[in-house]
Amino acid sequence: MAAYRPTALLLIALTPLLALAALTLSRPNPAEAHPLGNFTVNRYAGVELSGGSIYVHYVLDLAEIPTFQEGDRVRAPGFAAEAARRLELVVDGERLPLRVIEHRSVARPGAGGLETLRFDAVYRAKGTGTALALRDRNFGSRIGWREITVRAADGQTKVLRRAGDPLDFLCQP
Repeated sequence: MAAYRPTALLLIALTPLLALAALTLSRPNPAEAHPLGNFTVNRYAGVELSGGSIYVHYVLDLAEIPTFQEGDRVRAPGFAAEAARRLELVVDGERLPLRVIEHRSVARPGAGGLETLRFDAVYRAKGTGTALALRDRNFGSRIGWREITVRAADGQTKVLRRAGDPLDFLCQP
């Protein structure tokens, strides 16, 4: 029988443990945190021009901390109307009121046992014109991405960005 040195015996004994550790560390795990951070409120407004109506498809994506702080208010029955008042839709210099068509709030699991919250609403305004502006004053002091797209009946889409961003707008046929 061959004699093994103590280091060789230690290496033989540790090989299965090292293999298990390597396998565990190399296995990808799903992300459990909010992708842009636990403090963000992301906002999206998709404006759709259709005949004499303007539809705004509005989304708020609240990370864990804002959901904990503001979730009850966002889930409340009157929040959709409150959010509509903070969306300023102006056509040819005239502010148009947005009427709530539908809305919903959906909670999802987040990091640390906290929830994240997504609020979706569809608003409608009556009007036509040649100049349109939309200002989103919901959660303006919170960090997070903000995007507005405008789509006309002919299918052309514009992605609008804040002034000072690298692109003023991006056209996609």
